[in-house]
Amino acid sequence: PTYDTQLECCKAAYGGQASGKCLSELASPPTTSPTIAGGVGLEWYPDYSKAWSDAGCKNELPLPFTPNSRPTYATQLECCKGAY
Repeated sequence: PTYDTQLECCKAAYGGQASGKCLSELASPPTTSPTIAGGVGLEWYPDYSKAWSDAGCKNELPLPFTPNSRPTYATQLECCKGAY
């Protein structure tokens, strides 16, 4: 068979390949440690730039504050409960 892309070939012909050799030769091979989308961080923080009644929590980068100068949380829900 023929395939339109190398990825289609790897999935169809080498889908069960334990070594991952075929996928590793792609121009942008998949990784076991995917990167986070640009502009998004791992921690949530209160948005003090808005009035309390309109504010919420953000996880945008770059951070609008210096490290340890305001509380950060692992999830958006924790942030909202803790800061508001």
